[in-house]
Formats: sequence, structure tokens, C-alpha cells
Amino acid sequence: MSFGDQLKNLGVKAFDKAMELNDEYEMYMDKNSSLSDEALLRRYRSSCKKTEKMACLALLKERGYGDNN
Repeated sequence: MSFGDQLKNLGVKAFDKAMELNDEYEMYMDKNSSLSDEALLRRYRSSCKKTEKMACLALLKERGYGDNN
């Protein structure tokens, strides 16, 4: 296998992993969108999954939390 083939395979694997993480993030966005603000904050604090934490933070930002204005 040439260097170019190895590089291409690495790119394909990275793309596949990114798509997998994006799907997981979207799933957590949908799953957690109906939670109250307090429940969302508790979920953020208790979760071990980075994608769930990112989704919780994004939902809280959408609701106006985290703005310094």
C-alpha cells in the first residue's frame, strides 16, 4: 500500500468518525431539547459523554444562557 493510499484511508476514517460524532450530537440535541433549563444543566453536569455535554451547552446558549450581555 502506498503512502497516498494510507493517507486516503486515514482521511476516510476521520470523515467517518466525524459523521458518527455529528449524528450522536444531533441525537442528544433532539433528546434533550424538551428538558427544562434546570434539568438540562443537571444533565450537562452529570454526563460523561462529550457530545452530550456539547449538545447541552448548545441548547443552553440557544435559550440565552452564557451571553455576557
